Amino acid sequence: LHIYGEINREEKMKRTKSKSKVTSVLLASSLACILSVDFGLPSLAASAAVPNSDMEAAAGRYVSDYASVEEAHEAGRKLNVQIMEESITMLKNEEQTLPLGKDIKNISVFGKHSVDFSYISRSNPRQTMDTEYLSLQDSLKEAGYNVNPILEDFYRHYEYKAFEFNHPEFETPKELIAMKANNSPYTKSRTIQNPIQVSSDQHKKSVLQPDIDEFEDYNLSSSMDRYSDAAVIVLGNRGSSNFLYSRGWNDSPTINSENDIEATLATYSDPSDYYNHIFQLTKSERDMIEYVSERFDNVVVLINSAESWDIPELKEY
Repeated sequence: LHIYGEINREEKMKRTKSKSKVTSVLLASSLACILSVDFGLPSLAASAAVPNSDMEAAAGRYVSDYASVEEAHEAGRKLNVQIMEESITMLKNEEQTLPLGKDIKNISVFGKHSVDFSYISRSNPRQTMDTEYLSLQDSLKEAGYNVNPILEDFYRHYEYKAFEFNHPEFETPKELIAMKANNSPYTKSRTIQNPIQVSSDQHKKSVLQPDIDEFEDYNLSSSMDRYSDAAVIVLGNRGSSNFLYSRGWNDSPTINSENDIEATLATYSDPSDYYNHIFQLTKSERDMIEYVSERFDNVVVLINSAESWDIPELKEY
């Protein structure tokens, strides 16, 4: 995984309305981020045209371009880099923020999905193949950057708390149907009514970010000061299990797993999010972006998703 970053430090952005700009927005498809070399990439890399004479000599069998599995894996790794270079989409790049200037050394990485990165495109974006891959933080370190270790540790070990909330759609009981993936015939319904109880595990699985007040509670400010050359905000893949949205209970009252119901509904736990859809930013995400853009001059938002998002807020920064 290679990350291409930000900032010409000599041309700092001026803050507007007492907050800095989100200077760069990258859309990194989960499929583009990494393809497992154990899941077809070596064969993809090895599938160059083979002369007919060689095919005939092999009696119709598949002929690899590589002499060993290790050689094929290395070719697959190089192809991964090429896929990343060609498929990351730049949505915004003010002040020619990207690529990162040579004076950018110390970076703070924000967002729960920075440590729960989606590497492939599947119905469950957290499923990965049996292969080694670098984390986002390790990739930045390999590229020569110093990454805020305190902030990384915060997201890796954050203790999500159980909570409850009321939603106007559930003032009266509603039956929601859970089904297995791929529309299998198995279904199971559950009746949901206020107050909606969200467990700590469901809170962790949801798209909700840790409250920004927690940054002060965990004394993260000093680490942000030390790693302040740039900030990277990671917004994560929603996944197909979260396609239920509060405008359409009657149209699509179905999600993939009955255990995901509260995790999905947590997306709409704040009154400002009651009638948003899953591909809009939640209040917790908007608050995080606001906090980071007020504190850092140079901000990159990395959208780790293969889906279409509705994010007009990023134009405001």
